[in-house]
Amino acid sequence: MRKVAGRCFTGVLAVICLLPFLTLFFRSFMSLEELELGEFHLFPTKWSFRQYESILLMNKEYFYHFWNSVKYVSMILLFDIPLSMLAGYGFSQYRFRGRNMLFFLYIILMLMPFQATLVPQYLTLKWFNLLNTKYSVILPNIFHAFGVFLMTQYMEGIDKELIEAGRIDGLGDNSCFLKLIVPLCKPAVSALLILSFLDYWAMIEQPVVFLRDPWLTPLSVQLNSISSTGLLAGGILFSILPLLIYSYGYQDLIEGIHLSSLK
Repeated sequence: MRKVAGRCFTGVLAVICLLPFLTLFFRSFMSLEELELGEFHLFPTKWSFRQYESILLMNKEYFYHFWNSVKYVSMILLFDIPLSMLAGYGFSQYRFRGRNMLFFLYIILMLMPFQATLVPQYLTLKWFNLLNTKYSVILPNIFHAFGVFLMTQYMEGIDKELIEAGRIDGLGDNSCFLKLIVPLCKPAVSALLILSFLDYWAMIEQPVVFLRDPWLTPLSVQLNSISSTGLLAGGILFSILPLLIYSYGYQDLIEGIHLSSLK
């Protein structure tokens, strides 16, 4: 009885969570005339692809800002993941003066509201004359406090005897990191990669504050202003890539977070 009740409760929660996306999905196939009526119903009375035609065939701006998002997220992750792994390796394998205080500061930074860091970031970028450039979006995000915390927690769970055996076999610090630690961190790296991608793909605050040129902004910022006739279709297409990545790496995401918490 409890299992049935639990499954029913899970199903209800799943429907509640999926309802906004399903509403967006089905309404993206409605004709413009039906949307203008303002009546709410989940399924379209007449299926139409006009919204997708407006986005994919008649709006070059959509693809331009889409590739802006791809470039920003790719460059951020290219630096964020390796730097988080290196910092996590240092915190988990070495004991040095001020280690605990420095790691505590990372935790404070991780818990600090993101909006509170916008002003210091803005002033720093202005000092280096980087405002309204692509670097104003990339540079503040290439070192992620949460990534350092996640990798540190995961690496502290790696068997110390395995690392010592590698050192006895003649592995130095670099070889130990590359040949032992990196292969063992695949679940944690996958989890960090997915969570970071979902976060940066939908970033809005930093591009809005740091960028003035609309042609530099990612799709997350320009989505509402690209096309009124294809807005719903644009939202669906904007959501597909994160959903595919999440679906592909779901197991690694769960495993990485689970193992990182067993400390």
